Amino acid sequence: SDAGPGYYNLTTAMKQGGQTVGGASIIRVVTSAARHPA
Repeated sequence: SDAGPGYYNLTTAMKQGGQTVGGASIIRVVTSAARHPA
């Protein structure tokens, strides 16, 4: 909730039993004014 506006590259990884599974995505955080313009 305290992230500033902009683009963020999110990556995750989980390792278990000698194998690794992961993923990545890019999200965009906008201010509430940008989501609901007057």
